[in-house]
Amino acid sequence: MKQRHWMIAIAGVATVVSTCSVRVARADDMTCDSCESCTSKLATPGARVALGKSIQQEHADACIVIRGQGAQLDGLEHAVKLGAGATAVRVEAAGVLVKNLHVGGGVVGIDVASAGQTTVFHAWIADSSVGIRVTAAHEVRITRSVVRASRVGISFGANEDGTCSSGLTVSSPGAVVAGTRVEGAQVGIAACDAYPVLARNEVAGNRVGVLLAGPRAGAGAAAGSQGPYDPCACAPSIDGVKPGTTLLFSSGCGGCQVHEGWLPELRKSKHDIVVRETGPAKGDAMARFDAFMDRCAPEVTDAIGIPGCVPNYTCLANGVTFKTRRGDSDLVFETQISTPEEAAAYAKACRDAAQRYYGSGKSCVSHALIANVMCGNMEADIRAMQGSALDGIDDACDRADGFGDTGAKGCAKPCPPTVPPAAEPPPRADREASGAAPQPMASAALAPDAASTAGASTPVAPRGAARSAGRPWDAWLVGLAGVALVGISVGLLFKRGKPR
Repeated sequence: MKQRHWMIAIAGVATVVSTCSVRVARADDMTCDSCESCTSKLATPGARVALGKSIQQEHADACIVIRGQGAQLDGLEHAVKLGAGATAVRVEAAGVLVKNLHVGGGVVGIDVASAGQTTVFHAWIADSSVGIRVTAAHEVRITRSVVRASRVGISFGANEDGTCSSGLTVSSPGAVVAGTRVEGAQVGIAACDAYPVLARNEVAGNRVGVLLAGPRAGAGAAAGSQGPYDPCACAPSIDGVKPGTTLLFSSGCGGCQVHEGWLPELRKSKHDIVVRETGPAKGDAMARFDAFMDRCAPEVTDAIGIPGCVPNYTCLANGVTFKTRRGDSDLVFETQISTPEEAAAYAKACRDAAQRYYGSGKSCVSHALIANVMCGNMEADIRAMQGSALDGIDDACDRADGFGDTGAKGCAKPCPPTVPPAAEPPPRADREASGAAPQPMASAALAPDAASTAGASTPVAPRGAARSAGRPWDAWLVGLAGVALVGISVGLLFKRGKPR
């Protein structure tokens, strides 16, 4: 287990203390600073590449092409600025993670072409003709992102104008869009060759908010091809996990030991919690857990490296994560977990959300539309075509077309009086203010009933809000260690200065 050292200033004295950190910069991590260098480094399977600065692509081609299976690109909130006809990122390999990337202009922001199990997390895309385009790619996951001012915000097999061709079959099964804001497009989300699970999104200020085309199941259809399907919740790659399972990310030291110490009683009370195993002999189990988080809940592993980032909790059913990163060094707390009782309330809220929104087996997603806010769209908030009216639950919208003959609910709740635009984050020092893209909100904050989802004792704060007053155990223990070390240092100074 590697350690990271942090400077803590107490009473005017700087003291070095040590706290366990799961994820620190690895020797094989790489930085790229051009379209060519990024493409070259991301051709290696399993590569971890960070964008070192904002870059520009004027040519009518893709700037960064990812061909390495399981590769990851971390934009570090830098921008790829595009000229006419250009694409920022094209994903051509399976198991890829693209995160923390800004894109401005061009034809396509992120293009996922026949590349299964791709995750797009925390992307800001503005003024591209198509924000995120998915073509014949299974199990693509788009979370906590913002797409603004595009012809088509998110496209699953749609034409360039956001329309769907007739006679399409499902070629992008298992798609999920969660905690994402889409605004200012001709069509916000166009699902032409997919039945995506849409959960806790805001789709506002578009001409048509969500277009559901109702594609036919293809020959030899697998799980998820017949309707909405979430592979992370329905077929997790780690044992003992269900949609309502609370996942505890632990480093095995410091405050994590405090939280792990609560587990026997919590489990005795029938709370379903799975913890990341740690220790010298658990390397394979840790790697599987980390890979699952990178794929299904990257907001957890994205926060690793900030003091107080572990322990961390996440829930697949309601999208609430204990701590998430904001900027380079800050944490935002989406809920409060500093006692066993608060951990129990969190686990209960996770289980309750699963019971409300999920079933079991291959049809474990019982609702395609979950707690979305689809409001303020000019022609229709949601439009269903050819019998594609998939039932929703807890969705807020005012105008749903195509649901009348099916008995399904297009809108469970009316729209709130106003739906504010996405907030603008401060730009990085090396990015022009005009290139700044909107800050995604926490997925829990997008749900109309966010407070009830989290439970009475676990208030939810939107991403970008002030830090919670309750300090995590990790940070508290680090501070206590600092105080102790300062006391020892001061005592030694007095001892050395005492006459013999």
